[in-house]
This record gives sequence, structure tokens and C-alpha cells, in this order.
Amino acid sequence: MIVNLLRLYANGTLLENDIHFPAPPNNFNPAPSVLRMNVLWFLSMTLALSVVLVGTICLQWIREFQRDPRVNSQRAFAIRQMRRDGLYKWKVPSIISSLPILLQLSLFLFFWGLFEFLWSLNSKVTLINSAVVAVVIFCVMATLFLPALQVIFASSDKIEKLCQCPYKSPLAWTFAKALFWIALKVIDCIRWSIRSDFQGKKKKLLTELCSKDCEDWDSFDNQWQHCRSHSYQPRSDIHASNESCDIGHGFAWMGQKYMHTQDTTYTLYHMIRNVHRSTSTTALKRLFDNNASSSFLDLALSVTSPQDEDLLHDLYSALLLSHVATSSKDPHQQEALIFQRTELFIRIANFGAASTTRRIQSFPGDTPREFVERCIGDKELGINPFVGNPEYLTKLPMVLMVQIIIAFRTYLTEGLELHDVLWDLSKQIVLHLLSTPDRPSFNISMEDELDFFNVNLSHHLSRIKLGSIHFSGANGQRDQHDRQRIR
Repeated sequence: MIVNLLRLYANGTLLENDIHFPAPPNNFNPAPSVLRMNVLWFLSMTLALSVVLVGTICLQWIREFQRDPRVNSQRAFAIRQMRRDGLYKWKVPSIISSLPILLQLSLFLFFWGLFEFLWSLNSKVTLINSAVVAVVIFCVMATLFLPALQVIFASSDKIEKLCQCPYKSPLAWTFAKALFWIALKVIDCIRWSIRSDFQGKKKKLLTELCSKDCEDWDSFDNQWQHCRSHSYQPRSDIHASNESCDIGHGFAWMGQKYMHTQDTTYTLYHMIRNVHRSTSTTALKRLFDNNASSSFLDLALSVTSPQDEDLLHDLYSALLLSHVATSSKDPHQQEALIFQRTELFIRIANFGAASTTRRIQSFPGDTPREFVERCIGDKELGINPFVGNPEYLTKLPMVLMVQIIIAFRTYLTEGLELHDVLWDLSKQIVLHLLSTPDRPSFNISMEDELDFFNVNLSHHLSRIKLGSIHFSGANGQRDQHDRQRIR
């Protein structure tokens, strides 16, 4: 028609009577699929834009909540609490949590509209795209149900071995509450066909999860952790009833990941002294991955005496610092740990000398002294910080040298057999003091300790009839020149 009009216009023969426009249809009724497609797509676009708008407004609210009031600390604390109360009273967290749900609904409406559009074009194209959309929707729906299904079907006795499902979202929590309620009703209906112990534990857990106190995923995690703690620890061990297996796992992970930073090392050192022996044993076994250390750590689980547990804390700390020092390639970090390792070594040696008759409960047949001597004499454990690093001994401050001599002197005073490790260390300290030309003058404590050491060693050698060979002290049989050098 347009071509004919242009031809008539070019020839100059176009008349008004020659122009005929088709009459518009009286009743235009679009197909139902077209109506659904437009409704779904426009509704999807409206929801998506609404989420953006509300999200932007929520960011403004949060920014005002975090704004520094620039007042004194007391007034700032009061303002912060006032803002926090208002934030929860006016349901701002709930509004923010609903935004992802609206966005997911928008995406679902878009897929529905796309399905309507493709179906009007070609059925094969529709089926192919529908299969992809179905897989996506199935995966999304699975993430909504899996956290609750894991709790419902998992055995309460093995909950400490389960890795918690992380698919947590506001919508998933809504589904979880509904599934927990349904599971409780099902348990009540089939209570005669399942084990009574399983029924009781599962019903108790689900009842607590359905209570008003359990209102979000944080409460859910606390309840889960409570179950893991009681399931992990032995029932007879009341001291470890509040500790979870996750503490030991986290300890080992942090040690493997960040062990060679000084802050992490000292953090782990203090952590291992403040957790229960079973937790620290699990953590160190995961961290060391060493058969010798693992065999030693397995023996620690049966310790019941508080005094023995103090020894184990020192042993565990020494093992930890030894592992850090041997695996670190930084010589500065190795030297930084030598003082703490020496203090632990001295405490462990003093424990063995102070407990000569009592039997240590976790090691049948061993006295504490015999067990300590096995520990400090084992090169693989690394309790002795000077094994392979004798030069560290010369870098010790005077007070630690005195403590090593005191520890060895205690063995002599108690009439115990000489321990090779302490003997070698004491001998090296005295020889170092005698052979250092530019050493500072000894303080009174060092002179006194050398005198006492000389007397104790003389008495010990006399008792075992090995002669009168001994180190030269201030009262010993050495020449005046050496005496003046030491003083």
C-alpha cells in the first residue's frame, strides 16, 4: 500500500479519494499467554527496582546508626544503645532480611514469564531452557531445606562428627521452623515404632529449636554447639563438659595457617594452657602430624590429678613452642622463643625432682621423675630447647642460668641419679662462665649458687663413692686465679 501511494504521489495523480486506511479492529483481545508474560515481567522488574530502592534507604539508616556522635564515651555509649533499641523495635533487621527474598521472587517471576514467551514461539526451545531453569530452581530450593533436614535425620550421638550445613538464609530459617514443627508431629505419631532413646533426644532437640528463644540462626548455632559439646566429651569428665570439639579443630587450623607469626604463636600458647587436656590433645595431634608426638599425647587423656595436669600443661606448651621453632625458617623467631622454652624446660625438670615417690596416674609404673626424664631426654619431642642448638645456652640471661643450676642442684640434694641432660647443661654453663674473658661481674646470687652447687655435688659424689672430682666453686679446690676470674 505504501508503494502504491508513493507511485501515485510521484505521478501527480494522488487524490484524497484514493487514500483508504483499514478500519481498526473493534475488539482487540490479546492472547492469555501474552497477558501473563507482560504481567510477570513487569511485576519482576517492579520488585527488582523496589529492592534496589529499599536497599539504598536501608544503607542510609545503617550509616546513621554507625555515625560517630562526637561526644564523650558515656554519652556515645548511651546514644549507641538508643539507636540499637530503635533499630530492632522498628524491625530494620527484618526489613533488610526480606530484601533477598523479594529479589529471589523477582527472579522466579522472570523465569515464569520467559517460559510463557518461549512456549508461544517454539516448544523445543522452551523445553531446553526449562530444563536449565528447573536445575537452578531445584538447587535453590535444596539450599532452603538442607539445613533443617540435616538436623531432623542426623543421629544425635554422632553430631560432633557432622559438618554443619552452611546454607543459611532468612527464607531457609522460615522453612526450617516449619520442618521442625512437622518433624515433632511425626515423632509423636510414630513414637511406638522407633527407639525410645533416639526419640527422646531428637524430640528434645527439635522442641528447643521450635521454642520462642530460638528465633534466628544464631540461636540455632548455639543450640547445635551445646549438643556437640555434650556429645563430644566423656560423661564422667565434668571439667570438659562445656568444651566443644570445634575448639581443638580451630586451634589446629589456626596453628597450621598462621603458626609463623609471633602474635599467633603467643595466642596459641595461652590458649593451650586454658583449655581442657582432651581439647589440647586433639589440637596438638592434628597440628603435629607426628607419630612420636601423637603416641605421647594419647597417654595424657587419662590424667586425673591436678598436679599431673599442671605438668601436662607445661609439656604441651613446650611441645607447641618446639614445633614452632623447628618448623620456622626465621632465626629471629627461633631465638625469640628460646627464653620461654627454657623456662618451661626448667619447670618440667623441677616437677620431676620435687615428686620422687608419687606415681603419676596416667603412666603406670612411672614416677613423675622417671616420666620427666624420659620426656626431656627424648630428642624427637624437643622438650630440651638446646638439642641441636648449644649456642642458645650462651645467650641466656643470668637468671635462667641460675635456674638451670638450681634444678640440677635439686636432683643432687634429693640424692637422685644424675640426669645426663641437666649434667651437660650445668657443665656447659659453668665452663662458659669460666671461659668468657669479657663477662660482667657475677651478682651475689650466681656466686652463692655456684658455692651451693659445688657443695651439693661434692656430697653427692661422696655418697656414690665416685671420688672427689667436682666443679670448682667459690669454696672448692681450685686455684686462686680461677677464683678471681669468676668473681
